[in-house]
Amino acid sequence: MMWPRRRLVLWWLVSAALVSACTAWAALRWHVRADHESGAAAKPAAPTLIEWLHSHADLRADQSEKLTRLEDSYQKIRNPLLGTILAAEAEIAMSMRAGEEPSATIPGALDRLSAARKSLQAAAVDHFFAVRKILNPSQRDTFAQWNDARLLHP
Repeated sequence: MMWPRRRLVLWWLVSAALVSACTAWAALRWHVRADHESGAAAKPAAPTLIEWLHSHADLRADQSEKLTRLEDSYQKIRNPLLGTILAAEAEIAMSMRAGEEPSATIPGALDRLSAARKSLQAAAVDHFFAVRKILNPSQRDTFAQWNDARLLHP
């Protein structure tokens, strides 16, 4: 009697993982196709924090090394959250395109989207203050200008 239940649970877990993987794949495919079909010209990439600080803040070698490590750690948190955001947005878009009524998947996708955005914002704020600790007062002013420009004039 227990064996069929275990099989059912295993089947459910494998199915859920497969559906999640397919959703993420479809989201990425849809997003790339939408950008391509819209004819959106690729914007030049904005300089990274480290690139900007190197060109504007006269960093010492030890500061640069610490900032690079901080940036690498931040990217390890940021990138999966961006993937979750993209997948949730695509799931919502596909649900909206598919029917006249809201699908049952939309509330869960909205919850995942909100949670990922909140986590990303929290990580960005933590990263900002970690970077400030490495900089001297003059560099902090320069960094504040960069941050203000990004937040106030996106």
